[in-house]
Amino acid sequence: MMRNMSRGIPRLWKDGYKQFTGLEEAILKNCEAATSLAQCTRTAFGPNGLSKIVINRIEKVIVTTDAATIISELEVQHPAAKVLCLSAAMQQREVGDGANFVVVFAGELLKNAVLELRKGIHPSVLVRGYSMAQKKVQQLIKELVVFEVNAQKDMYDVEILKLGIKCAISSKQYGLGNFLSDVVAKACRNSMPQIASNFVVDNIRTVKILGGSIMDSAVIRGMVVETAPRSTCTYAESTKV
Repeated sequence: MMRNMSRGIPRLWKDGYKQFTGLEEAILKNCEAATSLAQCTRTAFGPNGLSKIVINRIEKVIVTTDAATIISELEVQHPAAKVLCLSAAMQQREVGDGANFVVVFAGELLKNAVLELRKGIHPSVLVRGYSMAQKKVQQLIKELVVFEVNAQKDMYDVEILKLGIKCAISSKQYGLGNFLSDVVAKACRNSMPQIASNFVVDNIRTVKILGGSIMDSAVIRGMVVETAPRSTCTYAESTKV
């Protein structure tokens, strides 16, 4: 009996019971960690998402619905969940939006994968199936395009820029999409280089001034100094810095 126990759990369970060891157990643990991370940001998805209170390592309290901010402040240690964090960060850096969608969508795929793994399907079969689905999505997504911007021609037209920016802003600031998209489009147009693909996001900075409301936001083509002047001079034209 002891010899059989050293080799594994003996046949103590009824038919149909499965024991996961080694590779299968590691895959299930990785999927569970990734889906747990997706559960944290799922309720913050969309314009009606709930705000999250995050207390980071220096005990700073952050209240936000932005998944990129939430994930960046979390100290994730699990390797599989950390891959999702890196994917969300890359999405935010390259596109500027959709970080929450990346995490939630990946978590849902892994959640369904766990159900199939428990049925006895091999992981390589699931990987092959998801690869086939990815190729099919690439074909279908071209038919679902409702708006397209010419990278060089349309980047200098404020009205066309507004159409592309509005959908991203509306998901975070519901009801303010029309106003903020106009402000952001003008700021982008002012900072647009001759080759639109070389656009640098850091050329646009925001300054928060106490008082007023978000409707008082405006685009200033130049430099804004938030502090008051130390001298009696408060206005000057054609100056050099």
